[in-house]
Amino acid sequence: MGKIWLWVIVPFCSVFILTGAYLIFQTGKKIYGGVVSKSWKSTEGEIVSSEIKEKKDSEGDKSYEVTVTYQYYAEGIGYSGSRIHHAYNGSGDETIHEGIFKKLKKGNRVVVLYNPSNPKDATLTSGFYSLSLGGLFGGSIFFFVGLGFLLTFLVVILGSGNFAEGIRVLGH
Repeated sequence: MGKIWLWVIVPFCSVFILTGAYLIFQTGKKIYGGVVSKSWKSTEGEIVSSEIKEKKDSEGDKSYEVTVTYQYYAEGIGYSGSRIHHAYNGSGDETIHEGIFKKLKKGNRVVVLYNPSNPKDATLTSGFYSLSLGGLFGGSIFFFVGLGFLLTFLVVILGSGNFAEGIRVLGH
């Protein structure tokens, strides 16, 4: 293999590495937000609207996601929020989303956690949920597969495979 292959392999592997790094960073940021929000101030809020959305992909697989709007007062000022949790998003497990939807019926009173430094930044639940690790695992797979292929090809392309160079013949 010639060094010309570097022009193909490096960009190809970089796509995997960068995609993985992006997924790891974004998921880490969401997990961090969920953990940090445990220390936020709380207030009472009211659910203004909620719905459970069902989506189908091209293969017919379903995913579900709850969307919500709630109103709350923080420091005497009214706000509107829509975040359930920093790491919450849709998935194919309908029972998880149905459970959330049942608690977020229009008119229900809920505890709203808000950032004391920025009261319009709010959430309905905080902490760490293991389901949010999926993005870290998926990102890690992309990252390490890309890195593994890159390192393998670099060793093959730039390294020496000529074992004959190391053989010393005596008497010739």
